[in-house]
Amino acid sequence: MTRGGYILLVVLCAVWLGTRAATQWAGFDYDEPAHVGTVVEVREFAGLAPADRFPEIIVNPQTVEPRFHMFPPLPYLLMAAATSAMQSDQRAVAAIQFKTIHGKGIAEAASVDPVATSVLLVSRAFSALMALVAVTSAGLAVRALQRPGSTWTVPAIVTVGMSLMPGVHSMAASVTASTWALAAVGLVCAATAWAVRCNWSRETTAAVVAVSAFAVAARASAYPALILVPLAMLVSRLSIRASVIRLGLIAAAVAVANGWWIVRNILVNGDPLGANIYLSTVADVAACDIARESHVWCAAASGPWPAWTLLTSTDIFWVYLSRMLVRRTWIDSLTLVLWVGMVVLPAVLVVADRLRPRLRGSRYEFAQLMALSSAGMAMLAFVLAVTLAGRIGWYIYSRDTFIALIPLVIAVAALADLRQDRLRTICFGLGLAFAAAANAGFMLAVLPNV
Repeated sequence: MTRGGYILLVVLCAVWLGTRAATQWAGFDYDEPAHVGTVVEVREFAGLAPADRFPEIIVNPQTVEPRFHMFPPLPYLLMAAATSAMQSDQRAVAAIQFKTIHGKGIAEAASVDPVATSVLLVSRAFSALMALVAVTSAGLAVRALQRPGSTWTVPAIVTVGMSLMPGVHSMAASVTASTWALAAVGLVCAATAWAVRCNWSRETTAAVVAVSAFAVAARASAYPALILVPLAMLVSRLSIRASVIRLGLIAAAVAVANGWWIVRNILVNGDPLGANIYLSTVADVAACDIARESHVWCAAASGPWPAWTLLTSTDIFWVYLSRMLVRRTWIDSLTLVLWVGMVVLPAVLVVADRLRPRLRGSRYEFAQLMALSSAGMAMLAFVLAVTLAGRIGWYIYSRDTFIALIPLVIAVAALADLRQDRLRTICFGLGLAFAAAANAGFMLAVLPNV
């Protein structure tokens, strides 16, 4: 496949993700009303929530829905600015009640409450755009790690396969800041991979600096991906001086982009990331299905190793990994068996085989480190979520683990592409087949019935 063919596929992915965002019924994602509510309140305040409104503002007392004013504000500020440009009647926006359109198709919602529907669609457009950035960045990251002279076929497989995964396109079709984290992780992977390929040229260094600042300003769940920056420097054999200069530039960019928010959070909430005040406040009042389900899991997360106790005493392993594929739905064990057999095991075989010293080079080494760090970050995200849940009695969440696995997809695809043998074809064929099957099951059986 040529570069032109890849660009055409990206355009088709954009159409697919945009269509999903424009047609999914309002409130399909369980916390979409909370994100829309945050955007509306940012418009009401004409900026950040006042310090004297914390912690009460974290939960809306009328709807018992959380708000996300303590998290990185960039997504909400931009969505609020865009909706303000599209709908300037602030009084109408302030009166929005998402419950009037919850559960309705977009056409019906527009007839019931056109103002709320316009805010919803404009905000969803950002989610679709961020998802497109994520899947395109993943393909470009694989491209950077390919052998010289390779075609665009493998990057295309990665981009299309990811866009077909329900875990990606259901996020793209909902108002959520998690798609910003998804895009940030993809951009960090692409920028660091190209930095390795180009030996940290001026242009690629500038790109790494920019995407690092974006990751910190987008969502805390993107922060672990920044470990790829020093790993990329390590495999590139940069001198200590060159590494320190680049890390200094990144630190300065991060401080400018989001350092002010971290300082403000410490002063207002006593917490740089706002996580403690959010979890403790929401745990007391949240009444959604996820919260009730979490109480069941948390009851089993006990002892000195709550994550291990939870895994061995309940069926959360099946539910959790399945939900990573199709978000908020319950999937039977067959889905997980297919996931392990068709994706995980071939990936492990490829990585294990590549660990043998048959191929040298910074790109090969970076792909290996990316795979190992991604798997480690995903496991760490799960352990931290369960440990926190066991302490406060609420909140076990799989979306951040799904985001942490994006570098693993990129690394495995790059390593498989280096093989140039039959197993390479099998891996990519099974991966695409699984993505298509998961998407078909989701669109035909899950989406119409949730």
